[in-house]
Amino acid sequence: MLVFARVFHDLFTVVWIGGLLTMGLVVMPAAKKMFEDPEKFKKFTGIVHKRMSLLGNLSIAVLLVTGVLLARNGSDFAGLFSFDNLYSGLLAVKHLVFLAMIIIVAARNLIVKKQASPVVQKKRIPEKMFLANVALGSVVVILSSIVSALR
Repeated sequence: MLVFARVFHDLFTVVWIGGLLTMGLVVMPAAKKMFEDPEKFKKFTGIVHKRMSLLGNLSIAVLLVTGVLLARNGSDFAGLFSFDNLYSGLLAVKHLVFLAMIIIVAARNLIVKKQASPVVQKKRIPEKMFLANVALGSVVVILSSIVSALR
């Protein structure tokens, strides 16, 4: 059972974080160059966002379930958000970063759906939130690697 949890946890980490990195480093910069018309760019990014959101939301759900299963079965796991030992402390930091990412996703989705004000668009707040999640996703992968090495 734990093997399947690990496989799905790793797979959906790749889907979510890999998707964020691909979007942030490849797709969006290429789309900006390709679409000079802001409306065409907006239409393209809306289509991509809709498809990626489905994968992202599914990934978040799978990561929550598999993460709980894996953490509870770790020999050094001292409890959710526990800093009693190095393993639990790093896991707690990873989970806090994961929660921050979920909050950013939710807030960004609200801004995008409400057709944010010109000030929000001018300051590129949704884009900055997305890039923050790209950076935080990288932190999650680094922490996951360290935690795995500690087992």
